[in-house]
Amino acid sequence: MARRGLRRRAFAALCAAAPVAVAAATVTAPGGNVRAFLALSAKLTGFPAAELDSSFAATLDGALRHAGHGARLDALAAGQRRAGCEALEAAIIDAWYSGVVPHASGPAVATLHRALIWRAAPFARPPSVCAPDWHRAPGGEAP
Repeated sequence: MARRGLRRRAFAALCAAAPVAVAAATVTAPGGNVRAFLALSAKLTGFPAAELDSSFAATLDGALRHAGHGARLDALAAGQRRAGCEALEAAIIDAWYSGVVPHASGPAVATLHRALIWRAAPFARPPSVCAPDWHRAPGGEAP
């Protein structure tokens, strides 16, 4: 007799992918200029805009605009600082380093491996990513 419905592994895979899919589908809001947001992010993080992930930039820009920060984002991108922009700047920096974006239902992980924390702390690695010399023994010799 054939079984219908989802098997355990398929269900587990769907559950694991759901938060990322929800974040990508619901936090992106129209009206942003990704190129301007990348330039602002480069200024705030200290990394060149060419080295920042443009898809994460679009997601973060959309999430912040969806949360009502559009006018302040546009002002910051134009080089105009307004009162209360410090918290927004800190939120942008936090998001780039952590890979977590604000969402109506709470923080959502939008990227893990492309978060800047891994570049800022070169001794650390994202989960399941080995260091380039992982096969070397502590003394430096290969096993």
